[in-house]
Amino acid sequence: MQFEIMGLRPGHRPEAVLDGAVKAIRENFHVDDQQVDVVAGSPRITVRFTVPDSSDAEEVSLATLACAAAHEAVDRVAVLGREWILRRSGGRWLPVEPA
Repeated sequence: MQFEIMGLRPGHRPEAVLDGAVKAIRENFHVDDQQVDVVAGSPRITVRFTVPDSSDAEEVSLATLACAAAHEAVDRVAVLGREWILRRSGGRWLPVEPA
């Protein structure tokens, strides 16, 4: 999952953005990694997490729910731009359509 961050809401520190996303996802899933990058001049947070193995549709559905929770948490502290739900397939990260 990746979120483009357009800015902070008043009264919030930059750390609150990634911390909020990680906390929201960690409530139900294992967080594998987290990072902040600057892509084309815009901050972008990435949170990699694992959903339980099941059917593709169920895995996408669970990932979509996790991303919605993270979106809600981040939206409280920052203005969001684009967002992506990505799925690892072999050695590549591919975008998925929300369920």
